[in-house]
Amino acid sequence: MKKLIPFVILMLMLISCKSYNDFINQKSTLIENKSQKFDLNNNQIIIPLLINNNKGEFLFDTGAMSSAIIDNDYIKQFSLTKENYYTAVKVKGATGDYIASNHFISDSISSEIILGKKNVFKHVVVESKNSNCSQKTKKQVGIIGFDIFKNAAQPILIDFENKNIIILNNNYLTDGYIKLDTKIKIGFGNKLIIPFLIDGVETKFLFDTGNNGGFLISEKSNKIIDDKKSLECEALIGTVGKVSFEKIKIYKNVSVKYKDLINIKSNVSVFPKLTTNTVGIAFIRKFNWIIDFKTGEVFIKKLKEISDDGSIFQMEKTKLKCISLKDKLIIGFKNMNYQTIYNSGDEITSVNKQKVTPENICDMQDLLNKTEDWNTLNLEVIPAVK
Repeated sequence: MKKLIPFVILMLMLISCKSYNDFINQKSTLIENKSQKFDLNNNQIIIPLLINNNKGEFLFDTGAMSSAIIDNDYIKQFSLTKENYYTAVKVKGATGDYIASNHFISDSISSEIILGKKNVFKHVVVESKNSNCSQKTKKQVGIIGFDIFKNAAQPILIDFENKNIIILNNNYLTDGYIKLDTKIKIGFGNKLIIPFLIDGVETKFLFDTGNNGGFLISEKSNKIIDDKKSLECEALIGTVGKVSFEKIKIYKNVSVKYKDLINIKSNVSVFPKLTTNTVGIAFIRKFNWIIDFKTGEVFIKKLKEISDDGSIFQMEKTKLKCISLKDKLIIGFKNMNYQTIYNSGDEITSVNKQKVTPENICDMQDLLNKTEDWNTLNLEVIPAVK
């Protein structure tokens, strides 16, 4: 075994050198004065991108340091060789789990606002939710991350008022905007961190358009007065490459401040396994944002008041909820205040003596999620192994 050590070290060095060269050879340009319209389906910014002339819908995700492909069928469209596709270091998810990934080197990328050559995409094998029962969101094949915009080093405007991403020139105007006293961290770890006062305690948050919620905070960072807790639940949470069940605490009407510029009441969700506090679209969409990837400066303009969506109120009323996961009907949400024999992760195998099958699973999911009291149904369940 000792004789193999130098060989292993050499292989790691070769992989590292290739990865380094591929990263520094990337080229991306943002096309000045061009814009990309987007919808906010399910509070997500989805925009089209061509990779090697193959079109896909990509999530615009400022919380992702690297761009990624997460659809195995999409990656199969490319001619993969050892030069453009090879094993990469594992990706660390939001909950601290590491997920295996590969590097794919594109020949070209293009969209209404982006041009690039030899860009690196991580191919992450995502645990499929098989959530074809929901038509709310477009199928995402990947993520456009922070790296594409950082490498271009140009200013952009995320215009939520008109649902547009606009590429600015270097002489852009900031009339009506306020400059934040924070800067984008350019270099290793590329990210935008904003310090907010949460219930009077300064807490740093990652600016994360990939988070379709609001303020997500780790248990260790949580200093919110417990009286403001509105809900405790166990829910299925999807991160890149993995889905898992998490016990979540949700606080309503928490004081959120930034200097003298922002003073609002907002919902805050606390996750025990979260490694990075993030602020997502539910808050971000209340402003227009100028983000200068060349200087690192950030400017905001407050829009007309947009109330938090009714999801928290709905979750408070909900006792149980199920989801199609790998062709199985799984309880994906449980209100911990609700006393029942059912638990999150349990598999429902039949409803009213009708077996759950791939053909009827969406109808079964719809029936259960519209039924307030599951005791009125005859269910057969396989308990979760925990």
